[in-house]
This record gives sequence, structure tokens and C-alpha cells, in this order.
Amino acid sequence: MNPHFETLQLFCSNLKIKMYPPTVVQAGLQYKLVKDNDTVYVTLYNNGNCYTRGADSSLHTLLSVWCDTRYTEGTLHPDFELSWREWNTNLDYIKDFHTRLGGIPDEEMATEDYRINREILFHDYMFSSYRNNLISLKAIDFVVRNWIKRFCFMNISAEAVMDTTLEYMNDNPPLMSNNSSVPFGYAAEALSVSFVGYCHTKCISASKCPFHSDIYECVCELVDMLYMYTDNPRVITYNKTNLGKLITGKSNLSWITIFPSTPIEEKMKDALMDAGILTMPQYQALAPVRRYRVDFMIPTPNGGMLAVECDGLQYHANPQTYTKDRQRDNNFLKNGITPVRFSSVDIENDIDGCINTIENIFRGYQSGRQVFYRNNHFGYFDATN
Repeated sequence: MNPHFETLQLFCSNLKIKMYPPTVVQAGLQYKLVKDNDTVYVTLYNNGNCYTRGADSSLHTLLSVWCDTRYTEGTLHPDFELSWREWNTNLDYIKDFHTRLGGIPDEEMATEDYRINREILFHDYMFSSYRNNLISLKAIDFVVRNWIKRFCFMNISAEAVMDTTLEYMNDNPPLMSNNSSVPFGYAAEALSVSFVGYCHTKCISASKCPFHSDIYECVCELVDMLYMYTDNPRVITYNKTNLGKLITGKSNLSWITIFPSTPIEEKMKDALMDAGILTMPQYQALAPVRRYRVDFMIPTPNGGMLAVECDGLQYHANPQTYTKDRQRDNNFLKNGITPVRFSSVDIENDIDGCINTIENIFRGYQSGRQVFYRNNHFGYFDATN
């Protein structure tokens, strides 16, 4: 199968472009695409090249951009190291908010802007503190290939992004590295140079990305996901105690390990990796009354998230826990989070069936059949309520 075919399918599905069965042409397949009475023919050649044909129209311009695979050197890209060190900007907003309210507010008193600033405060402090943690080149390759396959429908080649990333690393070797690993902060820098070089070309040609208003939103999400696959990763505890410590300048914050805590979680983790499903383990999700920790949170391209829970029978069969689980699931559903629960029996006896269930739900979001609108891109902590 042509490597561009699935991406073109997802592109058309999300933008409601009708895609007709292909016609065989020399060394490739030609697809007829129609939207709002505009017709464009896209040929996918076996060697990976793409070509558009049709009258001038907005659809033709858009698909010409889709076919463009050039790399733009020197394109402006995010300086993640700098932005992570500027968390004090968000801290000033938080302090001012607390001064006006007379202390840390209850969740029902927290505005959306406050929640977003609070999430960025925690996020950037965490990433700045952990920027020198090593990540293997193998892990970078795994995240890039699977993120582009599942989240980017603009025909950006994962192979090209990785080649350009490695070329950047060879030309600008980091101070702390070995033959197989580099610091996380440096990996973020190299990836942003590479990915934005391809993405920016398309955004300039199309005036804007048809899926995102901010051209840097995608690379920020990609780097957030990359953090989960560093060596010995851990995340800051998202609670009032740590918030108070950040406000007063204390450094002895509490952290959470994201390693699986039970054998069934370990088995699920391995199966998700084998399937190329990117996850945020031990995700801390906000709810109206309390914060929940999710075994595996899986972000989706259209704003929703899948909360995968591995339920041991002994604990979750308890009547009180059973009731809390249902309340939790209902809170998730109201906020665009789809709960997906598997018992220890499911995981032990039919792990492939569990993964197929996750994949089927994910495809609903990936294809644009399900959409949940968020005011900001996904991060490790959920800023919505």
C-alpha cells in the first residue's frame, strides 16, 4: 500500500472531502476528490511522489499544499528550553489571582484562564527540571513515527523528519549524550527544527494549517508526548501542596513515578507499545470535586482522550469502589474523555481484543467522526473542568 494513502484518507475524512475509488495509472493510483462542487485529481505514485490536477480552486490549492514535501531550512521554531524557564510568567498570574481571591481557590471558583496558567506553571517547571534527563534515539524514533502516523494528516514524512533530526544532531552535538541517548531538552530542540521545517512550508503555502490555528501547536504536542518516553520518567504531583511550594519558591516538590504498579498494567503498557499507541501513564485529570489519576491516558487528534483503566477484580469489585468508578466515568464523559475499562481477566486472556477496542475508539476521533473541542492543546495535566 502506498504510504500516503492512509494519510490522504484521514485528511479527506476530517475535512469532509469525498474520495472516490482509485484509477490505475502508470506507476501509481489516481484519486478523484470532490468538495463544494470542486474536483481535484490526486495521483499517488509508487515511489512516494504526489501530483495534483484540476482547475484553480481552494480545494486544488489545499491539495497542492498536501502534496508539497519540501523542507525549509532556517524556519523559526519554538525555543523550548527558554519557554520552560519562563514559568515564572504564569506564576505571576497565579499569584495575582490568589491575591484577589484571598488564597488558592476551590475548583468551582477557578476560571479557564486560571486553570490554563496553572497547568502551564506545573508543566514548564516539570520540563525545565527534567530537561537533562536522557532519551534514547530509539524512543525518539518510536514517538515521531507513531505521532505523525496518528496525529498529522498533512503528508509529512516521518522518515524525512527523523533524517533531518539526526542530521541536526550530528551537526550540533549536545554536551551531554552518548552513542544512543541525548538530553530530553536537546531532543525537543532538534525535533522542533526538523518538524517545523516541513510543517511551516505547508502552513505558509496554505496561509494556515486546516487543522490548527497555531503552527507550533503540533510540535508542542509532539514534545509533550516525547517526555513520557525519557529514561526513568516522572511527573510532578498536581495538587495544592505543590502549587503552594511553587508560589513560595520551595524546591522540595512531590513527584509521581509513571511506571506500571501492577502486572496487568505492565502487560497493558507492553501491548500499547507494540501497537504504537502513544500514552500518558498515571495522568492526573481534573474533575469538579477531586483529581483523578488514570492508568493510561491516550490523547486523540480531535480533542478527545481515552482513559484506559486496568481494573483488578479484588479492588474494583468493592461496592464503594464500583460506585466511585461510575461517578468518575460520568465526569470524564462530560469533558470529552472516553473511559475504557478492562478487567484483569480481559487483560490476561485477551490483550489483543483490548487493543482492538482501543484502536476502534481511537479511529472514531482520528477520522473526525468524533470531535471534542478544547481551548488548548493536550498536555500532561488536564486544564479543563
